[in-house]
Amino acid sequence: MSGQRYLDLLKENNINNLRQFAEQKHAPRDSVGYGVILSKKDIRTSNNPQKDHMLTCYISDPSLESGTCCINIFSKSLETLEAFKENRIVQMKNFFVKEFNNNPQITLNSYSRYALFTAKETKQIELANISHPAVPNDKAIIKALDSWNAEASGSEAMMQVPTKRRLLETSQLYDDPSKYFDFVGQIVDIKNFDAFTLLVLTDFTENPYPPTLTVDQKVLDPKYLINCAVWDYHRSVCADLDIKDFVFLRNCVKKLTDTLEFNIHGSNNQSKPQVVHISPDDDLLKNVLARRKLIKASSKKRTRDQLEAYSLRTEFITKKRGGLKSLKYIKSRRDNGVCEVKASICKYSPQDVRDWIQGYCFKCNVRTPVDSFCPKCDNPTSISYDVKLTLKDEENEELEVYCKDRPLRQVPAHEAHRSEAQFDKLKRIAHLATDTANVFFDFCVGTVDGYSCIVNTRFILDENDSA
Repeated sequence: MSGQRYLDLLKENNINNLRQFAEQKHAPRDSVGYGVILSKKDIRTSNNPQKDHMLTCYISDPSLESGTCCINIFSKSLETLEAFKENRIVQMKNFFVKEFNNNPQITLNSYSRYALFTAKETKQIELANISHPAVPNDKAIIKALDSWNAEASGSEAMMQVPTKRRLLETSQLYDDPSKYFDFVGQIVDIKNFDAFTLLVLTDFTENPYPPTLTVDQKVLDPKYLINCAVWDYHRSVCADLDIKDFVFLRNCVKKLTDTLEFNIHGSNNQSKPQVVHISPDDDLLKNVLARRKLIKASSKKRTRDQLEAYSLRTEFITKKRGGLKSLKYIKSRRDNGVCEVKASICKYSPQDVRDWIQGYCFKCNVRTPVDSFCPKCDNPTSISYDVKLTLKDEENEELEVYCKDRPLRQVPAHEAHRSEAQFDKLKRIAHLATDTANVFFDFCVGTVDGYSCIVNTRFILDENDSA
């Protein structure tokens, strides 16, 4: 009810909500906006007195059915930035909205005006270098927004009401509209930072946008991971947790940037703990443990089958390979970058392996027949590979990638052209690469201007292999 009351008040006063700003990706001059601070990052300080310090916060309101809106505040006053705390209300004027990583981002700088209000009492915080007094209409809006936040987050005043929060799995988070949710899973890693504790978790369902923090893939495929940043008072509970522990998490807030993750924040006035260590025999873990058993059995079988029956594998050339992503993520991204993927090879082009070998002038960037001259500079061309592979992952997503010389360096193109024995080895690699859809290779895929290419990866054919 308070959420609708807040939206009605905005409409009566001709004020946009956060969703409207996000959809417009623009804030007209003199626009006014409101949001409740759900979490924040550490302040990025500047030693140059001519430059501003910067703080990143994540705010929300009832118009955002799920997720948050990022806000960057620039100020020369550290005291002002330190006043931005969780659960406080921010009122903004003369701010800027732009798109970053496909998400709206609000910027407050020296031209912007803003005010902060405490929760519950809706008392305005005095800021060191900003004067933006609230009027009666502002206070009514702020009070409605604070009431909505108290209801949605399950504050102490609302704990008498049975919770309507859903217990969500990682695979459900992206599409589910719930703003707040509960989660149960197992801890894979714990990382402590100055302002928060990061729990790397799994419930053994897939994350469509997994984190880039690496874990041992022999333990668990990173696509099953999700990060949870634990802020404020709740960090103290994390000190007693360890890797492999099971946890029940309350009042989680989804966050989507280039990865899908969530936060836990709030003060110690909660009547129920938000981070709870649970035993392996807890009924909440029934489905989690069942999925873990299936995944481990499948992983062992796949690894055993590949080791025993397969002569072809891939390996990374350097450690710089990006985070493990799905092919769906790579196809949807608009920026350039490098990602790691697990995929089978379902087909290649050209179909005739002999046509993989072509002439190439590196000076003029021109392809020619083998053993010919460049039509532009009239110099002899080099011999190189030019092949296109179609990758397919466990989600049945497909992606075409170019494969040049480096992945096939075990059989250099000039050797495959001159030697029948080396060409037979190249044909063997091509056959094994596409022989079965059950073998998943590790690839590093680089994307530039919408084109994808295998990078930092090479095929390794067992020297004892015989066709």
